[in-house]
Amino acid sequence: MSPLVTLLGYAGAIGIVLFAIRSVVHFVGAGRAAEASASDFAILTAAGACLALYALALGDLVFLIANAGASVANGIVAVAAVRARRAIHDGDAGRG
Repeated sequence: MSPLVTLLGYAGAIGIVLFAIRSVVHFVGAGRAAEASASDFAILTAAGACLALYALALGDLVFLIANAGASVANGIVAVAAVRARRAIHDGDAGRG
């Protein structure tokens, strides 16, 4: 691969990690997990896992770590969203 393609790939991987970290802070850290779309973050988790497998096949450690880390962070948001909605639903069911 050309150095420009590699550089753009790394820039994209860093962007994915920064987005995932921001999402964890915004939704989980601020207690807004119920506002997150669990299906959207589940798709981002799967996409990050696929890119991590691709990076593993390429043997690119930086790309592998970035995508695996983003996948884990997006998975945290997805699980927190499901748990928050379940807690809200269980709380509403107890009031009726």
